[in-house]
Amino acid sequence: MERQENLGIKQRSGLAKLSGTILCVSGALLLSFYHGKEIGLGQSSIHWRYAEKMEGTASSGSGNMFIGPFLLIGSTLVWALWFVIQVSINCTT
Repeated sequence: MERQENLGIKQRSGLAKLSGTILCVSGALLLSFYHGKEIGLGQSSIHWRYAEKMEGTASSGSGNMFIGPFLLIGSTLVWALWFVIQVSINCTT
């Protein structure tokens, strides 16, 4: 017998779970889709030649800016599905 965990929305723990989930997912989506000004955090003392080379190719606009967030969301969903599959496999053995 496999069943999902009850959320218990009327309890404080259920509200904490729901609000934490909403906060985490909305933060991840905000960071994935944000295209505003670059946030400067100062210069690093480590400077790689590879980073210099990639900086020149990234600013040329040759990449697809929409595929990254969708791949990130897809990766997260597949990872969550893998956890569900592992639970169902471990419960049957």
